[in-house]
Amino acid sequence: MSKEKLLSICISTRNRGFTISNTLQSITSQFSEDIEVIIVDGNSSDDTEIVVNSFVNQGLDIYYHKETVNSGVDGDYDKSVKYASGKYCWLMTDDDVLKEGAIEYLLHRLRSDFDFYFIDTEVKNKDFSITLNKSRVDIKEDRSFSREQTSDLLNLIGSQMSYIGSVIIRREFWLKRDRESFYGSLFIHVGVLLQSPKSFSTLVISKSLIIIRAGNANWTPRWFEVWMFLWPNLIWSFEGLTEDEKKSVTPEYPWKSLKKLLYTRAVGSFSRREYYLFLKDFKLSDRLNSIFVLLIPAKILNFFLVIFLYARKKTINEEIYYLLISNNCIESLRNYFIADE
Repeated sequence: MSKEKLLSICISTRNRGFTISNTLQSITSQFSEDIEVIIVDGNSSDDTEIVVNSFVNQGLDIYYHKETVNSGVDGDYDKSVKYASGKYCWLMTDDDVLKEGAIEYLLHRLRSDFDFYFIDTEVKNKDFSITLNKSRVDIKEDRSFSREQTSDLLNLIGSQMSYIGSVIIRREFWLKRDRESFYGSLFIHVGVLLQSPKSFSTLVISKSLIIIRAGNANWTPRWFEVWMFLWPNLIWSFEGLTEDEKKSVTPEYPWKSLKKLLYTRAVGSFSRREYYLFLKDFKLSDRLNSIFVLLIPAKILNFFLVIFLYARKKTINEEIYYLLISNNCIESLRNYFIADE
């Protein structure tokens, strides 16, 4: 291993040979002597190893660790930080791509010496041909937050913290925190940060440095479980956060919301299966919305929701895109919806 770097780009991957090539190409095209790339492979059975080794063999500081047992995404990110030598670790995804100039821009910002950096993102569709969201964080310039400004920080980025690719964290800070308690949560980075929320300084970077490939997440089949239970249960478990701070990130029981249930039904992630797995044991009064929503055919709801949202937005955004791809109609409807753009 070479001398300590300023930045380690840490990637957890499994069976993503078809996307990680794009990710690594976007990194190597702007490589710097101040960075290294650490890749932890959770025992892939596809061609991930071949793809990654084609980049390792270029002689850059890229280090590949293939595990014999799949430890899950949280465990593998934790391992990647342990393997790293950088002062900071960027917890990069294995299917998204860096924008041109992202590394140089970030390295300059890292010299300001915060504990935690959060970067803005741009969102595109799977083949990067449609921009769904140019910016997820609504700020014109970088904003810094002291250790005592948790409420202000969460009001700005709390709902976006679920995306791990936006997180750059001081490696020393990470290693001092409890991580194993958050294995299996899918959001180990949030656990590391918010288990003691008033203990880190933050810089939110207003410039978008990464492009998210929407609709490609490994957890997509678990959408209902993740966003209705895993994510809110995690946020509401942090004793150091006030109730208002938690609410700024997510409702405690999003599955009670008629609006959220209608959307999850329309994207095909809420069916009788999810109802019996997650909701059937709650009080009837709490389940009335879910019972009503299940009576609506998902494809019909999808169709009308697409029309309704597009009439309001006049463009394809993330919300509409997930509806389109869930109903397998993105190709047939895309030209119609973007004809005037």
